[in-house]
Amino acid sequence: MLNRFHLRTRMAVAIISVVVLSLIVMTVFNYTKSSELIEKEALGKALSISQGYANSIHTDVDKAFIRARTLRDNLVSMKKRGLTDNRDMLVDMIRDNVLTEKKFYYGSGTFWEPNAWDGKDNENKKRYGDTDNGRVGDWYVVPKKTKAEMMIEPYNYETADGQKLVLTSPTVPVLLDDKFLGIVSVDITLNTVIDLVNSIKPYDVGYAILLDSTGNVISHPDKNAVMKPLQNKLILDQVNKSVADKKSLEFQLKEKGEDFHYITTPIPLGVSGKAWSLVVVAEEVGKLAEMSGTSSQEISELLSTSSQKVEEIISKNKQANSNMASEAAQSSQQIHDKADELKIVSSKLNDVIRGS
Repeated sequence: MLNRFHLRTRMAVAIISVVVLSLIVMTVFNYTKSSELIEKEALGKALSISQGYANSIHTDVDKAFIRARTLRDNLVSMKKRGLTDNRDMLVDMIRDNVLTEKKFYYGSGTFWEPNAWDGKDNENKKRYGDTDNGRVGDWYVVPKKTKAEMMIEPYNYETADGQKLVLTSPTVPVLLDDKFLGIVSVDITLNTVIDLVNSIKPYDVGYAILLDSTGNVISHPDKNAVMKPLQNKLILDQVNKSVADKKSLEFQLKEKGEDFHYITTPIPLGVSGKAWSLVVVAEEVGKLAEMSGTSSQEISELLSTSSQKVEEIISKNKQANSNMASEAAQSSQQIHDKADELKIVSSKLNDVIRGS
């Protein structure tokens, strides 16, 4: 009888220990797979966010280039047909070019080589302010030299009534028989674009950065970083690679001791060959740590429940034969020791998962 109860107790300990260990392995396996799926989903969402918002910004910028090209083509057509006598009509065309969307378009203008429009610069100097002064900035010199479109890098501007704006100007050259005659530019406000970028917060803990083609910051959660070169060379290197490859790029860096995923997407600027970049930053470790804590709690609960079941079996054995008390107590201690060992194993497995 004693041998039978002794064997029964040992079998119970062995079976339940195997069951508990199996449950731990299954929990860890399922957690690891779930973590991989969550990470993949997080990256997919960050990529979609980055590309979606980048496309939206690109659409707005491209609309401004289209307006500049349309005005340029109309002016070239007028020049070819000799319709250059009425400068007032030209002024109306420039004004109407941006009148429909005042919140986005701040202004428009055309600047020509001396006497290239109608040969009457001196006659109209007082009325229209035609002078050679001002045709020396990059906004004019670069398109003249390259005969290509360009985007003036964003700059701060304060209106007469004290309104603070961030402006940029898509600029296209005016060419006739491949001869440079001047430029057409459209001034656009970036305040709404900046507000859009500032609203990007993946999982409510991420953020976004908008960079111009030189690496200067247009929008950033840290206002002190705006309109200055981005200081993080590691990010800039990946941004430049993304622009060169003309596609989104995902990379991972540590920030304040946490691992973060970065998705950078280029935003082409017309046909200038240059691009801005939208960098979306998504937290990774914080979410996975949350799940890791849940997994650890589940394992502990499994151990606790299994130990209680072993205690119930031992209690029944003790009631069946009082002579088993000493042996049962010893077996109970063994089971508690085994449970402690399994908890240590669980903890180590969890640490490995957190570190992966």
